[in-house]
Amino acid sequence: MPTWLAQLHAQLDKHDQLGAATRDVLDDYTRLFSQTLYLAKSNADMLAQRSSASAQRRVSAAKDTSRPTSAASQQQPRPPIASALSDTTDTPTSHQHPRPWWQETPQPTHRDQLVAEKERVDADLNKTLHQVKQLQSQLAQSERSVRKLSSEVNHLKSTIRDLQIKLHDATHLLTTKDTVIMIAQDELTAAQIELSTKEDKLAFSKRKTATCWIAGSHTRPTRPCA
Repeated sequence: MPTWLAQLHAQLDKHDQLGAATRDVLDDYTRLFSQTLYLAKSNADMLAQRSSASAQRRVSAAKDTSRPTSAASQQQPRPPIASALSDTTDTPTSHQHPRPWWQETPQPTHRDQLVAEKERVDADLNKTLHQVKQLQSQLAQSERSVRKLSSEVNHLKSTIRDLQIKLHDATHLLTTKDTVIMIAQDELTAAQIELSTKEDKLAFSKRKTATCWIAGSHTRPTRPCA
């Protein structure tokens, strides 16, 4: 395998690993999101239960407080106006009887803690959602890069297959040409041998003819040797 093709495969493997890791992170954040929703619902249910229980306790306390006060007012005679004014001036009525439940000062300490916890959970959830969106964007970008690299790899594989076919055809053509060249060389060698033989015969014939002319020049100079 060529070096550049191996590098492309390594990049694809790296993107696959990044995609798998990103999906694992998304699964973790999805699980955290579900747990956060469950915690928020549990907090809301607990707040509702505590509010209902507190209201019931206040109603019960108000009923218990109003019953002995009304009975005492029926048993005791009404004081004179002056004494009543002096009593109200000296000692306020608010100190003699407890406040009704609707005038009590609320103590939302635990509720404030729950609200603060819910706000913290909401902030963590928003941060988590932001991170999830960023990871989704990175995952989409990685998938686009993987698709682009896959397309390039497929194109390069197709080019390699075409080049391999051309190389095979060229090799076959070269083999055929080598065979043709070898045959031509054999024919050329045979022709050269035949030419050399004929040249030798021609030279021999010329020498024989010249010898005959020299031998018979005094009798018949125009007749060549047989």
